[in-house]
Amino acid sequence: QRRDMGTANSCKNMSSRLRVLCFHGWRTSADILKIQCRHIAKKVEDLAELVFINAAHPASGPPTQDVARFFDPPYYEWWTSNSDFTVYRGVDESMEYIKNYIRDHGPFDGVLGFSQGGALASMLVGKQLKDGDAAFHFRFAILIATFRPRSLAHATLFDAPKLDMPSFHIIGNKDPMAAGGQDLSDLYSDAIVHTWEGGHSVPALDGDALLKFRAFLTSQHSVTPGALSLSASL
Repeated sequence: QRRDMGTANSCKNMSSRLRVLCFHGWRTSADILKIQCRHIAKKVEDLAELVFINAAHPASGPPTQDVARFFDPPYYEWWTSNSDFTVYRGVDESMEYIKNYIRDHGPFDGVLGFSQGGALASMLVGKQLKDGDAAFHFRFAILIATFRPRSLAHATLFDAPKLDMPSFHIIGNKDPMAAGGQDLSDLYSDAIVHTWEGGHSVPALDGDALLKFRAFLTSQHSVTPGALSLSASL
Protein backbone atom coordinates (compact mmCIF):
# COMPACT_ATOMS: atom_id res chain seq x y z
CA GLN A 1 0.00 0.00 0.00
CA ARG A 2 1.23 3.44 -0.87
CA ARG A 3 2.61 5.29 2.16
CA ASP A 4 4.47 7.99 0.23
CA MET A 5 3.83 11.39 1.79
CA GLY A 6 3.40 12.88 -1.65
CA THR A 7 5.15 15.83 -3.16
CA ALA A 8 5.25 18.93 -0.99
CA ASN A 9 4.73 21.90 -3.25
CA SER A 10 5.53 25.28 -1.77
CA CYS A 11 6.54 28.78 -2.61
CA LYS A 12 10.09 29.93 -2.03
CA ASN A 13 10.88 29.65 1.65
CA MET A 14 10.74 32.85 3.63
CA SER A 15 11.12 32.52 7.41
CA SER A 16 8.82 35.45 8.16
CA ARG A 17 5.86 33.88 6.37
CA LEU A 18 3.18 31.70 7.89
CA ARG A 19 3.40 28.03 6.90
CA VAL A 20 0.03 26.56 5.93
CA LEU A 21 -0.54 22.84 5.40
CA CYS A 22 -3.07 22.28 2.60
CA PHE A 23 -5.42 19.30 2.07
CA HIS A 24 -7.03 18.68 -1.32
CA GLY A 25 -10.54 17.46 -2.06
CA TRP A 26 -11.97 14.00 -2.71
CA ARG A 27 -10.20 12.04 -5.45
CA THR A 28 -7.93 14.85 -6.54
CA SER A 29 -4.32 15.55 -5.54
CA ALA A 30 -1.82 18.01 -4.12
CA ASP A 31 -0.95 19.19 -7.63
CA ILE A 32 -4.61 19.80 -8.46
CA LEU A 33 -5.22 21.87 -5.32
CA LYS A 34 -2.05 23.83 -6.05
CA ILE A 35 -3.54 24.76 -9.43
CA GLN A 36 -6.91 25.60 -7.85
CA CYS A 37 -5.22 27.86 -5.27
CA ARG A 38 -2.70 29.46 -7.63
CA HIS A 39 -4.36 32.89 -7.65
CA ILE A 40 -4.78 33.04 -3.87
CA ALA A 41 -1.24 31.76 -3.30
CA LYS A 42 0.21 34.46 -5.56
CA LYS A 43 -1.76 37.24 -3.86
CA VAL A 44 -0.61 36.30 -0.35
CA GLU A 45 2.86 34.93 -1.09
CA ASP A 46 4.41 37.69 1.02
CA LEU A 47 2.37 36.51 4.03
CA ALA A 48 2.07 32.75 3.70
CA GLU A 49 3.75 29.67 2.28
CA LEU A 50 1.24 27.07 1.15
CA VAL A 51 2.40 23.45 1.38
CA PHE A 52 0.28 20.89 -0.48
CA ILE A 53 0.33 17.15 0.23
CA ASN A 54 -1.34 14.14 -1.36
CA ALA A 55 -3.88 12.23 0.71
CA ALA A 56 -2.96 8.99 2.43
CA HIS A 57 -5.04 6.72 0.18
CA PRO A 58 -5.01 6.28 -3.60
CA ALA A 59 -8.47 6.91 -5.03
CA SER A 60 -10.64 3.81 -4.70
CA GLY A 61 -12.69 4.79 -7.75
CA PRO A 62 -12.95 7.40 -10.49
CA PRO A 63 -13.03 11.14 -9.75
CA THR A 64 -15.88 13.42 -10.73
CA GLN A 65 -16.33 14.10 -14.44
CA ASP A 66 -15.08 17.67 -14.08
CA VAL A 67 -11.88 16.54 -12.37
CA ALA A 68 -11.23 13.82 -14.97
CA ARG A 69 -11.86 16.30 -17.79
CA PHE A 70 -9.40 18.93 -16.62
CA PHE A 71 -6.80 17.14 -14.48
CA ASP A 72 -4.58 14.12 -15.03
CA PRO A 73 -4.21 11.27 -12.51
CA PRO A 74 -3.06 10.06 -10.06
CA TYR A 75 -5.91 10.89 -7.69
CA TYR A 76 -6.12 10.41 -3.91
CA GLU A 77 -8.72 10.48 -1.12
CA TRP A 78 -8.69 11.00 2.65
CA TRP A 79 -11.45 8.45 3.31
CA THR A 80 -14.41 6.62 1.78
CA SER A 81 -17.91 6.80 3.25
CA ASN A 82 -20.87 4.51 3.71
CA SER A 83 -24.17 5.29 1.97
CA ASP A 84 -25.38 7.84 4.55
CA PHE A 85 -21.93 9.43 5.09
CA THR A 86 -21.78 8.56 8.80
CA VAL A 87 -18.83 6.15 8.60
CA TYR A 88 -15.46 7.40 7.31
CA ARG A 89 -13.32 4.43 6.37
CA GLY A 90 -9.63 5.30 6.41
CA VAL A 91 -9.86 8.69 8.14
CA ASP A 92 -7.99 7.58 11.27
CA GLU A 93 -5.13 6.35 9.08
CA SER A 94 -5.19 9.74 7.34
CA MET A 95 -4.82 11.50 10.69
CA GLU A 96 -1.81 9.36 11.60
CA TYR A 97 -0.34 10.00 8.17
CA ILE A 98 -0.63 13.76 8.72
CA LYS A 99 0.92 13.47 12.18
CA ASN A 100 3.94 11.78 10.59
CA TYR A 101 4.11 14.44 7.88
CA ILE A 102 4.07 17.24 10.46
CA ARG A 103 6.74 15.47 12.49
CA ASP A 104 9.01 15.25 9.44
CA HIS A 105 8.19 18.55 7.71
CA GLY A 106 6.61 20.85 10.31
CA PRO A 107 5.87 22.92 12.15
CA PHE A 108 2.89 24.55 10.45
CA ASP A 109 1.09 27.66 11.64
CA GLY A 110 -2.23 26.95 10.01
CA VAL A 111 -4.25 24.48 7.98
CA LEU A 112 -6.18 24.94 4.71
CA GLY A 113 -8.67 22.46 3.34
CA PHE A 114 -10.83 22.25 0.23
CA SER A 115 -14.02 20.12 0.18
CA GLN A 116 -13.19 16.75 1.81
CA GLY A 117 -9.84 18.21 2.84
CA GLY A 118 -11.64 21.02 4.67
CA ALA A 119 -13.74 18.55 6.65
CA LEU A 120 -10.55 16.70 7.56
CA ALA A 121 -8.87 19.95 8.59
CA SER A 122 -11.74 20.67 11.00
CA MET A 123 -11.48 17.18 12.46
CA LEU A 124 -7.80 17.86 13.17
CA VAL A 125 -8.72 21.18 14.80
CA GLY A 126 -11.17 19.24 16.97
CA LYS A 127 -8.47 16.69 17.85
CA GLN A 128 -6.17 19.55 18.87
CA LEU A 129 -8.66 21.59 20.89
CA LYS A 130 -11.03 18.95 22.28
CA ASP A 131 -8.77 15.92 22.63
CA GLY A 132 -5.59 17.87 23.39
CA ASP A 133 -3.67 16.02 20.67
CA ALA A 134 -0.13 17.40 20.97
CA ALA A 135 0.73 16.44 17.38
CA PHE A 136 -1.22 19.43 16.03
CA HIS A 137 -0.28 23.04 16.79
CA PHE A 138 -2.44 24.92 14.30
CA ARG A 139 -3.26 28.54 15.10
CA PHE A 140 -5.86 29.11 12.38
CA ALA A 141 -7.90 27.33 9.72
CA ILE A 142 -8.87 28.26 6.14
CA LEU A 143 -11.85 26.23 4.92
CA ILE A 144 -13.00 26.37 1.29
CA ALA A 145 -16.12 24.80 -0.29
CA THR A 146 -16.36 22.27 2.50
CA PHE A 147 -18.87 20.79 4.94
CA ARG A 148 -19.46 19.70 8.52
CA PRO A 149 -18.10 16.15 9.06
CA ARG A 150 -20.84 13.57 9.73
CA SER A 151 -18.70 10.69 11.01
CA LEU A 152 -20.47 9.30 14.09
CA ALA A 153 -17.18 8.00 15.49
CA HIS A 154 -15.80 11.55 15.56
CA ALA A 155 -18.95 13.48 16.51
CA THR A 156 -17.62 14.43 19.96
CA LEU A 157 -14.92 16.55 18.29
CA PHE A 158 -17.68 19.06 17.54
CA ASP A 159 -19.57 19.00 20.83
CA ALA A 160 -19.99 22.32 22.66
CA PRO A 161 -18.18 24.56 23.28
CA LYS A 162 -17.41 25.82 19.80
CA LEU A 163 -13.94 25.42 18.29
CA ASP A 164 -11.93 28.31 19.69
CA MET A 165 -9.66 28.96 16.73
CA PRO A 166 -9.66 31.80 14.16
CA SER A 167 -11.11 30.52 10.90
CA PHE A 168 -11.73 31.91 7.42
CA HIS A 169 -14.53 30.23 5.46
CA ILE A 170 -15.08 30.61 1.71
CA ILE A 171 -18.52 29.48 0.53
CA GLY A 172 -19.93 29.65 -3.00
CA ASN A 173 -23.63 30.47 -3.16
CA LYS A 174 -23.99 28.05 -6.10
CA ASP A 175 -22.05 25.27 -4.40
CA PRO A 176 -24.22 22.20 -3.62
CA MET A 177 -22.26 22.03 -0.34
CA ALA A 178 -23.01 25.65 0.65
CA ALA A 179 -25.38 24.70 3.48
CA GLY A 180 -22.81 22.27 4.86
CA GLY A 181 -20.19 25.02 4.70
CA GLN A 182 -22.41 27.32 6.74
CA ASP A 183 -23.00 24.53 9.25
CA LEU A 184 -19.25 24.10 9.58
CA SER A 185 -18.64 27.80 10.13
CA ASP A 186 -21.16 27.69 12.99
CA LEU A 187 -18.86 25.27 14.84
CA TYR A 188 -16.16 27.95 15.17
CA SER A 189 -16.30 30.72 17.76
CA ASP A 190 -14.22 33.18 15.72
CA ALA A 191 -15.32 32.54 12.13
CA ILE A 192 -14.99 34.97 9.23
CA VAL A 193 -17.26 33.93 6.36
CA HIS A 194 -16.78 35.12 2.77
CA THR A 195 -19.52 34.18 0.33
CA TRP A 196 -19.25 34.58 -3.43
CA GLU A 197 -21.38 33.84 -6.49
CA GLY A 198 -19.45 30.76 -7.59
CA GLY A 199 -19.83 27.02 -7.14
CA HIS A 200 -17.65 24.22 -5.83
CA SER A 201 -14.30 25.83 -6.57
CA VAL A 202 -11.62 28.17 -5.21
CA PRO A 203 -12.25 31.85 -6.05
CA ALA A 204 -9.40 34.14 -7.07
CA LEU A 205 -10.30 36.68 -4.34
CA ASP A 206 -10.16 40.35 -5.35
CA GLY A 207 -11.11 43.71 -3.91
CA ASP A 208 -12.61 43.73 -0.43
CA ALA A 209 -12.52 39.92 -0.22
CA LEU A 210 -8.76 39.90 -0.78
CA LEU A 211 -8.24 42.70 1.74
CA LYS A 212 -10.26 40.75 4.30
CA PHE A 213 -8.26 37.56 3.65
CA ARG A 214 -4.92 39.35 3.85
CA ALA A 215 -6.00 41.04 7.10
CA PHE A 216 -6.91 37.62 8.50
CA LEU A 217 -3.46 36.22 7.69
CA THR A 218 -1.69 39.32 8.97
CA SER A 219 -3.50 39.00 12.30
CA GLN A 220 -2.18 35.46 12.72
CA HIS A 221 1.40 36.70 12.87
CA SER A 222 0.67 38.10 16.33
CA VAL A 223 -0.72 34.84 17.75
CA THR A 224 1.69 33.09 20.10
CA PRO A 225 2.43 29.52 18.91
CA GLY A 226 0.85 26.99 21.25
CA ALA A 227 -1.44 29.53 22.88
CA LEU A 228 -4.58 27.97 21.42
CA SER A 229 -3.69 24.46 22.55
CA LEU A 230 -2.82 25.78 26.01
CA SER A 231 -6.04 27.76 26.44
CA ALA A 232 -8.15 24.79 25.27
CA SER A 233 -6.61 22.60 27.96
CA LEU A 234 -7.28 25.00 30.86
